[in-house]
Amino acid sequence: MLRKLEKRSHYHLRGAFDHVMLAAAGLATEGHRHRLIDDRGNVCDVEHAAWTAGDARRYLAGLITELLDAPHGYLLPFEALARALQGGRPVARFGDPTGGLGYGPIDRGDGLCPPADAVQIARRRLLPLVERMHGEHGFEVGP
Repeated sequence: MLRKLEKRSHYHLRGAFDHVMLAAAGLATEGHRHRLIDDRGNVCDVEHAAWTAGDARRYLAGLITELLDAPHGYLLPFEALARALQGGRPVARFGDPTGGLGYGPIDRGDGLCPPADAVQIARRRLLPLVERMHGEHGFEVGP
C-alpha cells in the first residue's frame, strides 16, 4: 500500500527484481506480475515478460560486477537514472530537503556532476528490466 501512486515509481523495480531473481533461480519461467495500490484504491498493474534463467543470471552478474568493480551510484539515483533512460540529462542536484541527512543519496558538496555516460549506465542497469515490463509502469525509453 502506497501513500501516493506514481506510475514511474522505484517500487516497480521491486517487482522487476523479484522477477529477475526468481528467474535466475529457475522459479519464474512464465513471467511475473506486480500490483501497486495507494490509500485511495488506485491500482497500477505491471506484467513482466519471462527471463530465461541464463539471461537473468547474466544480467545480475553484470549488474553486481559493475556495482562492485566500477564507479557508480551516488550521483545517479533512481530519478536521474530514469531520466537518462528517457534520453534526458540527469541533474546534479536531486532535491534532498535534508541536505544529505535523510533518505537517499548524499548531497555532494564538492560539486561533482552526474556521470558523462549516464545514458549508457541507464541502458545497462535499467533498460533490461523496463523492456520486460508491460502495463502502467511509466518508464519511457529515449533514443
